Amino acid sequence: YVVLRDKESDKRLAYAALRITMALTIPKSISEVQKKAEYVKQSKLRRKQMEKVINELDKLEVDSVCISGDFNCYRRGTNLKDWNINCLNAGNSNFISYTPDGQSIYEEKSMRGYAYEFAEDHFIVKNCIVNEYEYVRDFVSRDSAVYNNGKNYKNIAPGYPDHAILVGKISI
Repeated sequence: YVVLRDKESDKRLAYAALRITMALTIPKSISEVQKKAEYVKQSKLRRKQMEKVINELDKLEVDSVCISGDFNCYRRGTNLKDWNINCLNAGNSNFISYTPDGQSIYEEKSMRGYAYEFAEDHFIVKNCIVNEYEYVRDFVSRDSAVYNNGKNYKNIAPGYPDHAILVGKISI
């Protein structure tokens, strides 16, 4: 993280970028009950990671906090209680989340609908507001050889991001 200071107001913003651990591969050969148990176990680990980040940033003597990045929170419609799109603040009500419409990986929207979208990139903030936040894919049009149709993120060359770029305006 870095601490930034507004020259006019003297307000201090702690800005952190992060990536919560990605899921471990769950073997297809195990039973559905075992798979569910594995997803629950992994969601608890991710929740603990976010609790640590928020607890550490919450201790800083700053006016505002903004966390952004890849939270690996599964699909919008997941019902895993420990880690989903609705609990990215890890239970700390001082922090609120901003999530753009659509999904940040693969294609702009899921063909299966809203509940199936992978919106994994977010802003989580304390004492500030994020405006005009969106997932931006303009960079793919600069190199059409990398992505199918400029939108499909399944065939990614080394050195290119596998997510859309998360953009927003932060007001403190």
